[in-house]
Amino acid sequence: MRISTKLLNFIVFTIIALPTLSWAQNNTPDYWRCDDRVGGEWNFGLAPSACNVQTFMSVTEVLDNYNTLVFDNAAERDVERKRYMQEFYSFMRDFAAYYLRQRKNPSSAELAAWQKAIYTIAHQESFWSHYRDRDNKVKMMRGDFGHGHGVMQVDDRWHYVKIRDDAVGAKLNRNILYALEIYYDAWQRAPSQSCVSSSTSWVARTRSAYSAYNGGGSVFCRWTNPNHKWYRNDKNFYDKFQSQSWQRHVADLNKGSTLNADCLAEDRPNCTINNNSDGRFIEGKLYQTNKDKVCGYKSGEFHCIESARDMACLNSFLGTNEKETIAIDVNTIRSVSWRAYDRHQICIDNINSLLAIQNSAVNVKDLTLLTSSKTPIKDIPSGEKILLQDFEVLNQPGYPIYYKVLWKSEQGYIYGGSHEAPEELLSLLANENDIELLAKPGDIIGIKNSG
Repeated sequence: MRISTKLLNFIVFTIIALPTLSWAQNNTPDYWRCDDRVGGEWNFGLAPSACNVQTFMSVTEVLDNYNTLVFDNAAERDVERKRYMQEFYSFMRDFAAYYLRQRKNPSSAELAAWQKAIYTIAHQESFWSHYRDRDNKVKMMRGDFGHGHGVMQVDDRWHYVKIRDDAVGAKLNRNILYALEIYYDAWQRAPSQSCVSSSTSWVARTRSAYSAYNGGGSVFCRWTNPNHKWYRNDKNFYDKFQSQSWQRHVADLNKGSTLNADCLAEDRPNCTINNNSDGRFIEGKLYQTNKDKVCGYKSGEFHCIESARDMACLNSFLGTNEKETIAIDVNTIRSVSWRAYDRHQICIDNINSLLAIQNSAVNVKDLTLLTSSKTPIKDIPSGEKILLQDFEVLNQPGYPIYYKVLWKSEQGYIYGGSHEAPEELLSLLANENDIELLAKPGDIIGIKNSG
C-alpha cells in the first residue's frame, strides 16, 4: 500500500513514541493552560469542560479550516446538534477510511469494523466534542480535570511534548491522527492475543484494541476480566459500540463531508469544500477518479460508487444514460459536496427485479450456466436450487442482469432478465429465520459469537 508522502511524514512525526503503547509520564497540573474554562453537558458536541483554543492555536486557523465543525452555543440546541453531528460524522467517516487505506489494503469488512471502532472511541472519550463557540470565543474540549485534550482526549500527562509543541490536542486533524496511530498499533497486534480468535473476529479485535489503547500494551484482554480495576472503561465502550446512539443525530450516513478529509489527514492548508461556481462539472455526466470510483454530477453534488462495474445502477439512479466517463482526480471530487453509495443497495433500489445475493433461489424456467464471458457451459433444468453469489448489471441497452452462481458443485453465471424487461426466472427460497445473509448498511445485526 502506497502511503501519501505528506501523511507518511506526519505519521513518522507521530509514532516516535508509540511502538510499545507506553509513554513517560509528566506531572502536569490539573487544567494546565486551560484559560477561561467553562462547563458543558454530557451530550454530543458539548462534553465538559472547554477552554480557549487560542492558547494552543489561532482562532483564525480554526474558523478557516474547521468552521463547520464548531458547535454554535448560540443556536437552538437540538437543531445545532444535528447539524454538528452530521458534519462531524461525514468528516470522521472519510478521515478514518483515508487513514486505514493509506496504512494497508483493508477488506470492506475490516474498513467497516475500523470505522465503527473510531466512532465509538470518539463517543467514549468526548461525546464527539472538540470545538465550540461560547460568548464569541472559540473553545476546545478539555476533560478529566483538563488533562484530556480534544475529541480523542489525548492526555497531557502522557503526551505532554506533542500537545505543547505540535498542538496534537488543539488541532483537530492532528488530535484524531495521533489517536488513530495509537489505536492502529493496537488494532494490528490484537489478532495475536489469546482473547481474539482470528483477525476477522471484529468485535473481539475492536474491544482488545480499545483495552490496549486505553490502558497500555499489557492489557489487550482487559475487557474479558470483570474484576480488573478499569474494566468499567471496557464495559462503557462496549455499551456505546452496541448502541451507536450517535446515529440518532445523523440524518444521512452517505452525505459527503464539507471538509476534504484527505487534505486534512496530510496536514495541508485550505481543505474546505469548493462549490461549482466556475462551472467545472457538467450536469448528468459521469466522472471516474484515479481511485477507480465513478461519480455522477447532479444538482450540485457528486453521487459516487466504488467502481465502473455498477455504472448501470448509477445511471438508473440518476436518470442518465452515460456510457463514457470523464477522468478526474479523487481530491477534486472530495472538494465538492458528494455522497457514497453501497453497490448492493443502489442496484437493488434502482434495477427492476434484481435479487439480493447470498440467497438461494429456484429457477422457474430452464437456464444456461455461462462462463464469465457469457459463453454456454451447460443447461440447468427448471426446479434446481441455485446459490446467488454476486450480480452484474451491464451498462448496455435495457441493463441486462447476470448472477454469479453456485449450482451443485459448479460455478458460473446465469442470465436474470433485465431492468427494462424484467423476467420471473428465479424464485428466492426463504433461508433460516427469513433473514438475508448479507447485511445492508444501516441494518442491525445480532452477534452470536463475538470471538
